[in-house]
Amino acid sequence: MLAFGGAVWAGAFLSARTLGHDFPASFGDAVEAGLRLPSHVGEPAAAWPDTVSGSLPGPAIYWPITTAVALILMFVLATAFKAFRRRVGTAQRQPLGVDHVVCLGHVRQVQR
Repeated sequence: MLAFGGAVWAGAFLSARTLGHDFPASFGDAVEAGLRLPSHVGEPAAAWPDTVSGSLPGPAIYWPITTAVALILMFVLATAFKAFRRRVGTAQRQPLGVDHVVCLGHVRQVQR
């Protein structure tokens, strides 16, 4: 929800600033507007509260900026997830330098 609200807020903020307008919306306004945006695709400003909707541009400016913000955020989150996730079970284990895979030696490698 944090990433969703952040992407909606940042996209609207940047689109309002593109026109030189202030953007007095809160994060909560952005989450509520984000939930209403699918029913206001043709006029995204209608999804926002009245105090904010006058600051927002039309869909030709709003959607490309908001989409770019969402894509950048997804890329950053995916990169961070990939870099910082724990790799459980994927590291090849070789305790004391001995390969744990058995039955791969040749007869001449086996000592009696």
